[in-house]
Amino acid sequence: MSRLSSTPSPRRHLDVVQVHWRELIDYRTNSRVPVVDGRTFSVAAVAAVSRFRIVPELTTAEDILAKVDAAATIVAQFVAQSALSGAGSMYGTTTGFGGSVPKLQRVLIQGLQAGITLPPPRQESEGDGVPLAVGIRLITPEEWVKAIRMNSLVRGHSGVRLSVIESLGQLLKENIIPCPPLRQTISASGDLGPLAYIAGALTGDNHCLVWDGEGSSRALTTAPLALSRRSLTPLELLPKEGLAIVNGTAPSCAVAACTLHDAHFLLLLSQATTAMSVEVLLGTAESFTPFISEVARPHPGQVEVSMNIRNALSGSKLVQSYDERNATERLRQDRYSLRTAPQWLGPQVEELLSAHHTITIEINSTTDNPIIDVSKGERGNISGGNFQGTSLTVAMEKVRIGLQHVGRIAYAQLVELGSPSMNRGLAPDLAANEPSFDYGQKALDMACAAYLAELSFVANTVSNHVQPAEMHNQSVNSLAMISARYTATAVQLVQMILSNLLLSVCQASDLRAMYAAFFVKLGDNLHDTLSATITPPLPPPEMDRLCAILADQVKASFGETSWLDTKDRFHTMCKPLLADVHTFLVAQALSDMYSFNGHAFHTTLAASLAAAWISNRDTYFRDGSAEELLGHGTQKLYRWVRRGLGLSMRRGIDIDRGTIDLDVSKIYEGIVNGDVNDVLVDVFGGIEMSQ
Repeated sequence: MSRLSSTPSPRRHLDVVQVHWRELIDYRTNSRVPVVDGRTFSVAAVAAVSRFRIVPELTTAEDILAKVDAAATIVAQFVAQSALSGAGSMYGTTTGFGGSVPKLQRVLIQGLQAGITLPPPRQESEGDGVPLAVGIRLITPEEWVKAIRMNSLVRGHSGVRLSVIESLGQLLKENIIPCPPLRQTISASGDLGPLAYIAGALTGDNHCLVWDGEGSSRALTTAPLALSRRSLTPLELLPKEGLAIVNGTAPSCAVAACTLHDAHFLLLLSQATTAMSVEVLLGTAESFTPFISEVARPHPGQVEVSMNIRNALSGSKLVQSYDERNATERLRQDRYSLRTAPQWLGPQVEELLSAHHTITIEINSTTDNPIIDVSKGERGNISGGNFQGTSLTVAMEKVRIGLQHVGRIAYAQLVELGSPSMNRGLAPDLAANEPSFDYGQKALDMACAAYLAELSFVANTVSNHVQPAEMHNQSVNSLAMISARYTATAVQLVQMILSNLLLSVCQASDLRAMYAAFFVKLGDNLHDTLSATITPPLPPPEMDRLCAILADQVKASFGETSWLDTKDRFHTMCKPLLADVHTFLVAQALSDMYSFNGHAFHTTLAASLAAAWISNRDTYFRDGSAEELLGHGTQKLYRWVRRGLGLSMRRGIDIDRGTIDLDVSKIYEGIVNGDVNDVLVDVFGGIEMSQ
């Protein structure tokens, strides 16, 4: 039994991501090499080969290589016997293909090269390749072409010689990457079109374009020229080998694996930004208590998301706690984007785990046709439909719909952060300076609306748009590559949305920290102003009680006047305090004993608080940080943005050196490149399930 089927899967998404990430790090640090053995290749191995130019090693296991040789021998013997006797037929070896004419192997490969692509370079000489930037929209990205076809063929079910598999590995080693058209395949008899261009690179097809060269000199050229530059001989394919190469789901599977790699970390990032949103919106951790998800409704994904957010918030000084036994308090439920995050994201966790399992199986499967069971000898040639990529299509649709859910909740959180009616006292548009001159959040909101609209469109299912093809021979076809490509688009859009949200929650975190620093000194301003405007001075107990009452009112009014600039804000927010002072003096039967100069109190306190606010703001702009207010998990993500990427809070157009687009693009780059992945694993790492 293979390792894939005998090893139990980790029960949590976090476990799967941690194992996946550690494996990928091992490959990138050369402490481990992906082995092409048809059994144990993983999503991490695909990511390593596709994105980080890790060259896999072909297995040396004798039982595996022996099966490859045995299958090739069966094909060769059948062809030889058929030639002598004139009897017998083997599909794709001595027969035609579907409705096509019976001119085999090389004719098959060239006949399938029918996509819209770029013309070959005009001159076949060094340096005459097409520049990198030309025609990118027409051809498949390099990372989607690598890694998996070798792993399928080495299973010994395809009848190809070992030299064919070794030649594919040599292309990877020399960094000669074929360039199939981006669109052509319906993923029914596998990805015939893309794989035909890969086969054309092996055989030195003069019309087959490949990437060749290194660094800035890397360019498109023809397969013969690239092979000759590396002293490689074009491969001569024997019977069945052309069909074996072009018949399979490898390209769709490569795209699916790369896309799934990204989706895993986007789901973790969504949980981290949700936790930060809870903090900066002064939400409660009550929504994530174990009883709600682990006892009352124990869906595995919901349980995990609840646990992750709860643990990321541990130690936070911003999260609120409400006690219904206290008569002065009432239950304050957070908005749905916070309160129902486990119920919203939890099902997506489960679907990603399902997709991971499906894609891992597909990576280590035989997907061409016919296939050979070497244990049955001459009778082992079996025709079927393993090339149909529907498993990938459905897995990618699960992932794509899940990504739309991630984008939707992130946009809801972004809108609530910037809206004074919903953000519990934050400045409109998260303005750190004067609101009338700082509304950059509006632009982030509008951009995210565009991203989410497109995301919601591409999240629609592809599989219900199947068209019969190839003279109705391929009457049902999976469209797996199309589904995977749209999922890759969904990944990019979610990366953009979460970049905007992460920039925003860090801005909001700094605002909360800046407000908190201001409130610390609030008591002194109140005490000094009351002492100067109430005669004789109130005794310390009464003064302390009055200051506490006014401080609570100032904090509330501070949030309610966040839309005003400083010159108007403190005058407006201090005016209601006059009534509070009078009410206190009357309630304490002190109004006849003390004189209160209300006008002086109002003007003095407003001026004092305005000056203190400006001083506090300037100080925070110089060296403030929100780290100490955040949870043990969320502060790591904040630290990555502020220290790792070097992005300061948005302070105003007259102060900031950078611009919003440059800042959010830097976060986006860090997400796309995977720089944030270590941070995310650290944010949630080592967390045990609650008992």
